Amino acid sequence: MSSTETLVTLSKIEYLTRERDEMLNKITELLDERDELRADNESLRRAAGALDELTSKLRQELTETESALAACDAQCERLRADAKDHEAREQLMFEVARRLFGEDEAKRWLTVVFEAYADLGHPKCR
Repeated sequence: MSSTETLVTLSKIEYLTRERDEMLNKITELLDERDELRADNESLRRAAGALDELTSKLRQELTETESALAACDAQCERLRADAKDHEAREQLMFEVARRLFGEDEAKRWLTVVFEAYADLGHPKCR
């Protein structure tokens, strides 16, 4: 082998070595990028799992809140009905007392009745 051929061969070896090194660098960069993407993907999966868990908890709390609200609504309706019944009873007592004793005496009598209710601890009558 002549010196020219040797130089050409060495030149080719250097060129190929540089090419190989560049390719290895690119492969290393791609592997690093792949590892970062895998880590990001795993983080996203964990976050999605946490979000699913939180969503489930929020749905459960919403269901419980809606149930509590429905119970409150029902209680409110019962209280409204009780208030109407109470008002109707008061009006009936006043009418009976007015017919028996007259309007002024009926007012005085109902005042005594309501004071007695208040003394018994019925705050609605105060």
